[in-house]
Amino acid sequence: MVSFASARVVPVQKAAAGGDTLGTQVWAGNCAGCHGLDGRGGERGPNIATNPEIAGLSDAAITHIVSEGSPNMAMPALGRTLSPAQIAAVVKHLRTLQGNQHAAALPGDPLAGRTLFYGGKAECTNCHMVDGLGGFLGPELSDFARTRPAEEIRAAIVHPEPDPRAKTAMVYTRDGLKYLGIIRNEDNFSLQLQTTDGGFHLFDRKEIERVEVQKQSLMPANYGERLTPAELNDIVSFLMATSRAREAKQQGGDHRTMEEKDDD
Repeated sequence: MVSFASARVVPVQKAAAGGDTLGTQVWAGNCAGCHGLDGRGGERGPNIATNPEIAGLSDAAITHIVSEGSPNMAMPALGRTLSPAQIAAVVKHLRTLQGNQHAAALPGDPLAGRTLFYGGKAECTNCHMVDGLGGFLGPELSDFARTRPAEEIRAAIVHPEPDPRAKTAMVYTRDGLKYLGIIRNEDNFSLQLQTTDGGFHLFDRKEIERVEVQKQSLMPANYGERLTPAELNDIVSFLMATSRAREAKQQGGDHRTMEEKDDD
């Protein structure tokens, strides 16, 4: 069941000139107390920014919930105190918090992006997996674009940051060899490292001379030069289209592959 939180109704005394400013104002006064300023939940309200069940609702459905209240009566009907313009503005603001995925057009060609991603010029599948295909070294990206706007996805490609869940290290052995990869397991006696070729190496601590933790990401930092702006947009579009197709499948909607849709 889709659920919004109970809300403390705070009428907006004066409408702001800009719709985005108005939405921010209405949100801060009526929604943030339960759902948080970022929409990701608080003590009294659920996460409605990155929850795919909420993000998958149409603008009309969200407008109805805000205006009439949630079906389980956890959230009151704000339509009693907010004007239609204020409700429209807060729905628009929520879409911004969600990454505006449903309103945003794809910036490029997802089919071309698929070719680049799977073993093409970008070589993304050397490390990353999408829909069960690809490597294991980097994060799985099937749902990466679900709540992220195109600009954020592009920035993650061009300016990669280390994955906080992964511990990248260079392992130097006593026989003069070195291995770069991600530490998967370690204890006082051994260390398991997955190297950039996907292989796993188990070291006895007695074999290791030193371990240097790396601050930089293993992901290439030259995609801004290696790929054209159009190619970057194609990869971004592939990730966005993949996330949308998976979301539609979960909701029982149109979940055909991009190839099947292209044959129409």
